[in-house]
Amino acid sequence: MDWSTTVRQIPHIYDTIFGALPMVDRLTVSAVCSQWNTAINHSRKLMQNLALRVLRTVNNKQEIIGIEEVENSQRLYNKLLIAPNAEERIDWEDLSTVLQRLNNRCPIRWVKIDGSRNILATSPLALMGFGQIFSNLQHLELNCRSMTYVLDSRTVDSFSNFPQLKRLVLFEGHGGMLKSVQRHCRHLRKLVLIKFVLTKPLRELLNFPELTELVIDMLDVYVDPRIVGEPQQGPRSALALPKLTEMTVLLNGSLREDVATNMLQMTLAAPSLKIGRMTEVISDHVRIEAGAKAKFYRSGREALLMANCQSEFTAE
Repeated sequence: MDWSTTVRQIPHIYDTIFGALPMVDRLTVSAVCSQWNTAINHSRKLMQNLALRVLRTVNNKQEIIGIEEVENSQRLYNKLLIAPNAEERIDWEDLSTVLQRLNNRCPIRWVKIDGSRNILATSPLALMGFGQIFSNLQHLELNCRSMTYVLDSRTVDSFSNFPQLKRLVLFEGHGGMLKSVQRHCRHLRKLVLIKFVLTKPLRELLNFPELTELVIDMLDVYVDPRIVGEPQQGPRSALALPKLTEMTVLLNGSLREDVATNMLQMTLAAPSLKIGRMTEVISDHVRIEAGAKAKFYRSGREALLMANCQSEFTAE
């Protein structure tokens, strides 16, 4: 019997039954028989929270997943995790070949790149290369190191190959990287910045006309003497985010008044805003023009649950 034909006839039934199981259990029961294997591994709904770990540790050595395994697998992955170790030397050409094969089999729409141990993974050249491969990418998570490549002249082009990106989660990034995002990712709808280092005034980095959700947690400020000095004079700079419905901006620590004024002060026009959460120093310097139904909360970091910022997925 052709199980793949049977599954195609009643896919909603399998999705309903196996959808009640946690992802780990779905992987277990997929080994029971050919019918269940096909039903689970060929269902985008059932596999949507499964990410393929492209770099695996075998005998204490990190290796790239084999092309044969990619070609022979029944699973159509559209989520990938790329996390190179610090002590391992990665053949980036071989890695690119495997990533291209995976993308050809099933367009990759979700990628997490962990460069916390190996900064080359989130370098401008690496990001430009990933962008050329993942032409359909919708969601990108980057775990960087603070101030990584802040002085690299190529940083401005880091996101030049991600014009279709809709959601970005950036851990320990800086203003130079976000400037590249602003230039090239004009359709961004959700932006999450964790432990972000502000190297440029905030008003210069958030011009995203399609943005609906903004989260900035543990914001830190890099004091650049070329920027910080006398406080701004005259009217506040204005920024319009017409589609923004929810925003959270929480500062890590405190700031001198002149630093806060120059780096944070602005007027934000957000007519669609429903909820705004801000620490006191942010609300003192960011004037928000919103509708009458908008609700605002001034509090500490407890206003934001970190779990809401990170994707839930199972890496295999």
